[in-house]
Amino acid sequence: MKLHQMQYPLPTTSARCMGTNCNQKNLCQRYLTIEIDTQNYVWHMDVKKEIDDDEICDFFIEWGV
Repeated sequence: MKLHQMQYPLPTTSARCMGTNCNQKNLCQRYLTIEIDTQNYVWHMDVKKEIDDDEICDFFIEWGV
């Protein structure tokens, strides 16, 4: 799997995902933007408690879209 790196954060109107249990986090812009946010604590949410392992995450934002 190719590792992606965000060049700039998503808009502050997009919630961040702290779903460490997610198997798509290296492809998800919600997750990847956390590294470069300067005030990211405002936008975090932990969706791993809301979805099961076999469910598709509705919060996923595909890389490059």
